[in-house]
Amino acid sequence: MLTAKGQKTKICPYCGTHVDLLKAQKVASAADPFEASEILRRLKSEQGFSAKL
Repeated sequence: MLTAKGQKTKICPYCGTHVDLLKAQKVASAADPFEASEILRRLKSEQGFSAKL
C-alpha cells in the first residue's frame, strides 16, 4: 500500500479496511512516486508479494 509521508491512516483499496499506519509494518520508502513504483514492482516480483500488499 503506497502512502504519503506523515499519513496516519489509509483505507485499503481492495477490502475497504481502515489501516492504522503507525502500527503497520514499513517495507520500504521512496523519494518520489516513480521510485515507489519501482520498489513496489521489485518487491512483488522478487519476494512473491500478492496484490494484498
